[in-house]
Amino acid sequence: MIKGKFSGNKLRLSAESGEDIPIDTWTLAYWPDGSVKWGGIAGVIPAGTEKLTLEKAVKKSKAKSKLPDTDKKKSVSVAETSQGIHISTGVISAYIPRQGEFLIDSLLYKGVKVGEKARLICHTQSEPVLESTSQVSFTNYIGELKSVTVERAGSVRALVKLEGVHKSPNGREWLPFVVRLYFYGGSEQVKMVHSFVYDGDQNKDFIRALGVRFDVPMREALYNRHVAFSCADGGVWSEPVQPLVGRRILTLGKTGNGESSLQQQQMEGKRIPSYEAFDEKNRALLDHWASWDSYRLSQLTADAFSIRKRANDNNPWIGTFSGTRSEGYAFAGDITGGMGLELHDFWQSYPSSIEISDAKTPVAALTAWIWSPDAEPMDLRHYDNVAHDLNASYEDVQEGMSTPYGIARTTTLTLIPQGGYSGKKAFAEQAKQLAGPGVLMPVPDYLHAKQAFGVWSLPDRSTPFRARVEDRLDAYISFYQKAIEQNKWYGFWNYGDVMHAYDPVRHTWRYDIGGFAWDNTELASNMWLWYNFLRTGRADIWRMQKP
Repeated sequence: MIKGKFSGNKLRLSAESGEDIPIDTWTLAYWPDGSVKWGGIAGVIPAGTEKLTLEKAVKKSKAKSKLPDTDKKKSVSVAETSQGIHISTGVISAYIPRQGEFLIDSLLYKGVKVGEKARLICHTQSEPVLESTSQVSFTNYIGELKSVTVERAGSVRALVKLEGVHKSPNGREWLPFVVRLYFYGGSEQVKMVHSFVYDGDQNKDFIRALGVRFDVPMREALYNRHVAFSCADGGVWSEPVQPLVGRRILTLGKTGNGESSLQQQQMEGKRIPSYEAFDEKNRALLDHWASWDSYRLSQLTADAFSIRKRANDNNPWIGTFSGTRSEGYAFAGDITGGMGLELHDFWQSYPSSIEISDAKTPVAALTAWIWSPDAEPMDLRHYDNVAHDLNASYEDVQEGMSTPYGIARTTTLTLIPQGGYSGKKAFAEQAKQLAGPGVLMPVPDYLHAKQAFGVWSLPDRSTPFRARVEDRLDAYISFYQKAIEQNKWYGFWNYGDVMHAYDPVRHTWRYDIGGFAWDNTELASNMWLWYNFLRTGRADIWRMQKP
């Protein structure tokens, strides 16, 4: 039991090697006797760590309580002014303004600006489909900050909360948002948690695109600029903005000395010499080879994505690659700096896209489309214009009640400022880490002993009857896991939910029978999944109920 303030000097977090890991701690809830029930703990865990030990710390004298020099390099610093907030992790630094349209004004990696002008964008239309015979009007909105606060600032983690609305050129404000930015000492990553509330008119405000956009400075020649997307099963699609490939082979000086071709070096992220270093014949190749301005990875269903590119705004997109389930990681930049971006639960939350545009200009744009512009507009209206009765269809529709007003959605992104493109292998390793982040959890026996979540039981197969109960619980989990995959229960508004009831005659779930469609927690499916996870500690159940 820890009484009173939940402070870091009362706890020690260590790896298997015995090395201490600096942490921040804070109190979340107390037991009635005043001891801490729930506490928050933040730390930067070294890659490859599989086991951690959290225990009461041995008291140290004040003279020894200061962070050693090596740990100071891993600390995060926060400086506030009336105009904005400056945060440094020792690797990256960010400036966050207190007002305006930018969530992050500038983002630097080891002193080099690799990202800037992060902002929220939303495009709407007044009708659900373009084929409508009535006139369709389009409106573009940009996020505008209303409040910026430092929610928590420790030596290891800093958390900034940004609140605002989406605003149109004519002054309309709607679609309130909350964005939280997490910074960690010694880390090059920024965690962004984005939430919005739909407060529009379901008959007029059809969202056709919703996203977060970052500007990425481009300093190098076109052939030293790179884009990359993660594909399915660890695959990578990457290309230079100007690929060194055509009818002839680009050469520089003498050949045959064992070095790889310039095209191969380019694909590995190595610097290609300046234009002036080539002779007239090879300059002609560089002058005539195509370069590409925009790229888009789009996941429009749970099982299919496409990657397309185009040379400029006045020419069409051309198809280059397709696959099944992208991991949602992308890079835009050159060999001296750039931005990586992971849109978590990418394929599960379709329709989603990641777009890189203006790649041939001094400042490219990297956009994470939470709702893809390639998809049909978001239509949140009731599925019919009449009610179907509670007894007939288990549907209690009341005037003014069956609306989407007030529904919300949260999306997590990870930003990775970095010192340039370093090839497919490094990109694939980064994508793998981001697609399946580690989760630290106490073992079920410990949680049960502490009665942290009330009265519940651990798996018990000590008698034939109890074994049958456990088998039945496992069978239910397995049944719904298969149903989720077989029926593709994914998508922006559906991911994490399960269907309510099955129609054995039609051999389909009752997706079209009023309240018999999605569960929406009515049958406590979320509690069922959570308690099954607590009892077993099974990672597959965690992933099943993760949203």
